[in-house]
Amino acid sequence: MKVETEELLPIGRFARLSGLTVKALRHYDELGLLRPAHVDGWTGYRFYRPDQAAEAIAIRRLRELELPLEDVAVALQGSAELRERLAVHRARLEGRAAETRQLLTRLDLLIEGKEPLVPQLTVNPKLEDVPALHVAVIAAHVPVDRMFSHVPTTIMTVSGWLDRKGIPCTGNPLILHLGIEDDSLDVEVGFPIAQPVDGDEVVSVRSYPEAHAAVIEHHGRYEELPSLYGPFEEWIHEHGLTPATPIREQYLTNPSDTPDPDAWVTQIAWPVV
Repeated sequence: MKVETEELLPIGRFARLSGLTVKALRHYDELGLLRPAHVDGWTGYRFYRPDQAAEAIAIRRLRELELPLEDVAVALQGSAELRERLAVHRARLEGRAAETRQLLTRLDLLIEGKEPLVPQLTVNPKLEDVPALHVAVIAAHVPVDRMFSHVPTTIMTVSGWLDRKGIPCTGNPLILHLGIEDDSLDVEVGFPIAQPVDGDEVVSVRSYPEAHAAVIEHHGRYEELPSLYGPFEEWIHEHGLTPATPIREQYLTNPSDTPDPDAWVTQIAWPVV
């Protein structure tokens, strides 16, 4: 069957019109993200309709914003999907920016001699009973180095899920630490809720019983939290106790409401037996 190509644009002209490279257009065709209107059976040349330029420009803009390709495909399905994916991506970028700001701050403290290279940390937990917990979470096996970007992105995803379901959270966001293997953590990130509900393929709903725990409150930056776990575990063993899971790490302040990182408050409740 002969296809009329006079009104179609060859890939080179379409690339100039859309601002995408020919290489990118070929890649998006292979992924099924932006198919050409016609591919010549003899030459393999790709042709595009002029009205495909709007979709191509949208893809280019989203990629310039570093939106992952798998999210671009979903974002193009409608305005609601676009807003949701952009909001999650913004949280991801904010997490990366926070990591960079934290690194710069820590470097300044070392450069100015205001902080020792190897600080001596001590903890003084209180033993108390923590209540039973129902949580809406996303469970993941996360490399340690990715935790600072994984947490805010996941919190945003679970928050959006709760809003769509009309389910109120009953407290601040938290991380449940279930274990560590090599350089990765088994964690659940989300929010406490009043009672169990049905989860889905995105968010799981878990319930945990009341537990006897060693509890501390940390005032300061999130990047300081990992260094607390060593002395915390030592304290538990020194007091003849055995650490259990899941460890509850809950953020009692919101960085958007509390701009000073030194004023952030995080509670860690480590179950013990």
